Amino acid sequence: MSLVPVFPKINRLGFHYFEDSQHYTNSDLEFWSAELKELGANWLVLSAPIERAIPEEFLKSLIEIEIQPILHFNPRIEAPLDKTTLRLLLNQYSRWGVRYVLFYDRPNLRTSWSPSTWSQVDLVDRFLDKFIPCAEMAAELSMTPIFPGLEPGGDYWDLAFLRSTFSSILRRGNGDLLEKLVLGAFARLVNRPVDWGAGGPQRWPDARPYRIQPGVQDHQGFHIYEWYLAAANQLLGRFLPILLLEAGYFLGDRGQTNENNESIFAINTLALLNRMAGEGEIKSQPVLPDSAVACCFPLVPGHTRGFLAKMSWYRSDGSPRPVVDAAKRWVGGMQSPPAAASQPKYMEDTQDSFPSIEPALSPNSSDAPTRIETDQPLISHYILLPLYAWGAADWDFELISPLLRDSHPTVGFSLNEASRAERVTVVGGPGVFTDEALALLRSSGCTIDRLTENGTVIAS
Repeated sequence: MSLVPVFPKINRLGFHYFEDSQHYTNSDLEFWSAELKELGANWLVLSAPIERAIPEEFLKSLIEIEIQPILHFNPRIEAPLDKTTLRLLLNQYSRWGVRYVLFYDRPNLRTSWSPSTWSQVDLVDRFLDKFIPCAEMAAELSMTPIFPGLEPGGDYWDLAFLRSTFSSILRRGNGDLLEKLVLGAFARLVNRPVDWGAGGPQRWPDARPYRIQPGVQDHQGFHIYEWYLAAANQLLGRFLPILLLEAGYFLGDRGQTNENNESIFAINTLALLNRMAGEGEIKSQPVLPDSAVACCFPLVPGHTRGFLAKMSWYRSDGSPRPVVDAAKRWVGGMQSPPAAASQPKYMEDTQDSFPSIEPALSPNSSDAPTRIETDQPLISHYILLPLYAWGAADWDFELISPLLRDSHPTVGFSLNEASRAERVTVVGGPGVFTDEALALLRSSGCTIDRLTENGTVIAS
């Protein structure tokens, strides 16, 4: 039986870089390498043109600062592909230290094909005729091929497309390729909580393609990986590594007003980062499986996908949204900076220790740290939110909206970070945070008040 790859939890934050190939200059490298390092990134999806190589200096510089490039080749599916040119490029990239390569994009969408080829039979097999030679070529050159993300739902139901892919690969006698393959999956959150679809098809057996049923959840959310891995296990008898793409929330998601949506976007994303890193675990269940290679968020808007402008951490003019500063502070609050994970460990190696980070405080948590670091810059006002099993709560967002509008506080879930503030506003009733946690804040010199359920701020 094959070993299951295990990727360290705190090493899995990644981003999507620009969709074009015009941002590989020295000035781009200087700016974005510094930004990505501050954000704690270990992975970066890069658009790889088929006609020329990404500059060696750009790639090697990323690898030197422990950011693993994921190269995305995305030609038209029907377009003839010069395999000699592709092999030369892959060989060069492999020599430079690149280890992950993604081929094509969303083959289950009608727009990915010409009208005449889309309507023909055996769509999955025709796609595999294109994908498998590329994947095998990459594997021969010591690179890990990535199966492209399928559009959740899509014009050809993505779960059906995936199952047909597994069956066809086995029927063709290409089972060895599955030993080297990573699955891509789009983990977007659109007006749905982070735990939407959690439990996979075993928990939601009544989910049906293209049907919305009251009380039934499907795979179209962050937990899409559970459904994809369940399909792999059902047909292959094992799980495959998986790469989460275009992950995260949309601006204005979940009914937020335009006035506060960037702040709420930052808070939602920060809650997701906490859970990705293993903070805020509930009953020892992390938000990502051990086999997840990385979780990549949109860094900048895309010119071919308008919706990425509502998911990206930087605006179209290049200015950072509040989530950037929040994420940098989150990374800075770790006791040890994350190290790169260019290759997975395996199940026998799970006893290896990884850098520890301060746990986020869940409601009624007794896991408060015994020591608070206070050598960081002072924060004037910090709003300390509880972190629930599903992330941050909508009602807490509503409570803090007036504070966000009237001032510019720091918002987060970290007791250690809150201890560096002059004033801390604790969200929730008396039982949300332990007396020990509040005592630690007071001993650090914080003035504490509490935001109650009716929106009243009272001294605590």
